[in-house]
Amino acid sequence: MAQAKTLSQAELDQVLDYVSTKKYALRDRAIILTSFLGGLRVAEIASLKMGDVVNHDGTIKNEIRLTAEQTKGKHPRTVFVSQRLQTELANYLITRHIKDASIPFFRFSFPQAEAG
Repeated sequence: MAQAKTLSQAELDQVLDYVSTKKYALRDRAIILTSFLGGLRVAEIASLKMGDVVNHDGTIKNEIRLTAEQTKGKHPRTVFVSQRLQTELANYLITRHIKDASIPFFRFSFPQAEAG
């Protein structure tokens, strides 16, 4: 099986510059860097719960323990979270007002305004 292509630093910077102009810039930046710096796949990122990433005291964990159900190969694994990624995740966490351990860490759907 072929190795997945990774972004160069210049390409990553270009993507981050682009998402900085969007409505959910902090969320999108955190998602991209979770993949790039943490090595998580899209489905793994989408499956993260608040309790997977955030300690009881509200700080970002040093490692994320993915269950077999969260991984592609159905084997649990531990992802070490660098200081840079912890900072990025903490910046995004500020935007989340509900911090219940069972809710998704990244919010992907937003309530639609009701028709008047």
